[in-house]
Amino acid sequence: MTDSPRHSIKVPRLYKTACKIAQVVREEGGSLKELVYSGKHPNIKALYALVVQTLQHEKELNSIIENSKILEKEKRLDPWLARVLITELIWGKKRLSGESKPVKTVISYQSSFSVGEGGGNVAENQLKEVIKAQLPRYVRVNTLHLNVEEAVDFFRNEGWLLSRQADEDLFPSSDHFRVDAHIPDVLSFPPGTELYSHPLYKDRSILLQDKASCMAAHLLAPPPGSTVLDMCSAPGMKTTHLAARMKNMGVVYAVEKDPKRYKTLCSFVEEAGATCVKTILGDSVQLKPEEVPGVEYILVDPSCSGTGIVSRPKVGDQLDNPARLRNLVGFQRRLLLHAMTSFPKATRIIYSTCSLLPDENEGVVAWALSEMSEDPHQGTWSLKEDPLPGWSNRGCEQTYPGVGKHCLYSRPETDLTNGFFLAILERKKKEASNDHQEITTHMTKKKKKRKGCEKEEETEVVTIAGVAEEDSCGEFKEVEEEGGRGDDDVIASERTSKKKKKKKEKNKREEEEEEANEMEGDSRCISPGNPVDKSVMKKAKSEVAEDNGEEGRFGDQESTIRVKVKKKKKKRGQEERMENVEMEAKEVINNGEIVDEDKVKKRKKRDEEEVGGVNDEDGDGTNRVKKKKKQMKK
Repeated sequence: MTDSPRHSIKVPRLYKTACKIAQVVREEGGSLKELVYSGKHPNIKALYALVVQTLQHEKELNSIIENSKILEKEKRLDPWLARVLITELIWGKKRLSGESKPVKTVISYQSSFSVGEGGGNVAENQLKEVIKAQLPRYVRVNTLHLNVEEAVDFFRNEGWLLSRQADEDLFPSSDHFRVDAHIPDVLSFPPGTELYSHPLYKDRSILLQDKASCMAAHLLAPPPGSTVLDMCSAPGMKTTHLAARMKNMGVVYAVEKDPKRYKTLCSFVEEAGATCVKTILGDSVQLKPEEVPGVEYILVDPSCSGTGIVSRPKVGDQLDNPARLRNLVGFQRRLLLHAMTSFPKATRIIYSTCSLLPDENEGVVAWALSEMSEDPHQGTWSLKEDPLPGWSNRGCEQTYPGVGKHCLYSRPETDLTNGFFLAILERKKKEASNDHQEITTHMTKKKKKRKGCEKEEETEVVTIAGVAEEDSCGEFKEVEEEGGRGDDDVIASERTSKKKKKKKEKNKREEEEEEANEMEGDSRCISPGNPVDKSVMKKAKSEVAEDNGEEGRFGDQESTIRVKVKKKKKKRGQEERMENVEMEAKEVINNGEIVDEDKVKKRKKRDEEEVGGVNDEDGDGTNRVKKKKKQMKK
């Protein structure tokens, strides 16, 4: 009877809950944070710490259990409960609560909990690793609330001392802090600095974000007014950093597919004052460009194994769980390829992970680049060379030639940050060809009528980055302009079009003036003794028609030449004027009017010159009208 109460004592809730969560995370790949927070345990902080420690020391726990043979001897002891209790006894509070049977059983084996080959206590060995992995406390100044200078002054007024960049020690004392050398809106404090209760943290003026995580938005560097897409946004650290970089000018589309994480994202964005962020609940892989129009910059920070996070438990070796790693890599590939192919205005992409496994990093980038085909209209993607000068840790060039040397890694042991990977992809548009001989060929048919001879011929009109014009023989010749077909040529083309338009208007005015003069001259009087010679009139009309030729109208440099013959119209106008002259002359003869002979001679001489008569004042066998037309053509 005395033993029954002991067997009925329950295992403390903290141990039982930690046991279940650790098992689900390790065996089923569940989300640690989601499982911890969804359990509604009264002491979330203690629960999270116990599960993290249990998973972090999994290898040591397996060694302890094997050496002590506790599970072989205690058949009814749950393996994961044993791991949690051993973790609490060695790395946690160094004691166990309660009087339950499992607790008493683990305590009875405490003396055998040691490392066999290496010797020494497990706790002492792990303590050395913890000290080695201690990192500074990084703080990002939320420049949407205050600038860096104001934040520095605030801490200095509290008694903190600002370290100089030239100081050999990162923190000469526990009272020192410094401005980061690579990212200007990041401050660093000594390891273990408690800032959760600081007033600047409570109003989101400062955010506790690791330096490596801040590198993504810093290197994407969208200017104010840009359109940015964050494809995996929650909880919103990088999203709000992008908004701060843009000074809340432009738009940041923040996409998250998990409803719970989406709520966290929305809440954090509001607290940070990132008013330019537009949150979207959905799957980025299915995202269509019209849903996020005009995207220029893209951040691809997908789910990963998290092997680079120092504070996150390493859930066994990822190579021991190839199925999970394979699923992660498949998702990462699809997401990056979608970003590279679905948004035509995008010019820069950041691909980042908190993993140190090349399969998730260089491997994904190399695969995505190999899948891209060269598109002269969309341009080609390539890695930015030397994305952060002076940063020593790069990818594996030996395994991934041409890719590894352009990728960045941050490593805890050398860079004093969490492990992180980052690659910058830039799209380069195909440059316009300097060869300006881009030939456009069109087959046109035209009818030529030269001196009473009709013929139909097929003419090949070729424009070579310029315009074609008709020479004195009625054939087309090519006029090639100097230079390429860049912006200067477009401007030159516009100027040429304006000049042509002005010239056309000028010619039209001259024609109207000339026609008015002719009409005025045609109203002359001719004496009865000098009747109009019809043969001379006919000859003059034919010469005028021949001299007029064909008129052409040309488009700009790149348009097809369209020729419109105005010969008939011109000829018809000349004939009508000559008929008017003849009719007026007959009316004068019939009326018997007498006019001044000198005026008649002057009028006749002028008329002969205008209609292409034989008078040649220059003495070179060419009348003035023909000479003027040739000069205008040249």
